[in-house]
Amino acid sequence: MAVEKDTTYNGWKNYETWNVVLWLDNDEGLHSLVRNSNSETYLDFVYEYLLELAQATPDGVEFLDRDLDHDALDEYVRETNGTTTNNEE
Repeated sequence: MAVEKDTTYNGWKNYETWNVVLWLDNDEGLHSLVRNSNSETYLDFVYEYLLELAQATPDGVEFLDRDLDHDALDEYVRETNGTTTNNEE
């Protein structure tokens, strides 16, 4: 029986996505920003709130890193702040 190798990073697509979520979820100030935002996508949240504060996580992962899994980050933002998109209603 072949065992499939887990190619994710702690359940996320890659290190960059995991690291961004780690900071957004565990830093009280960042988490509060996400929770209280009206953003429906990760990019909206980044441009509206984050880039004025920082360009990257304290670990050096840029909030606009090209390797980020935007679908997963969009879902994270919507689940955290309670917004939905038109196709989810």
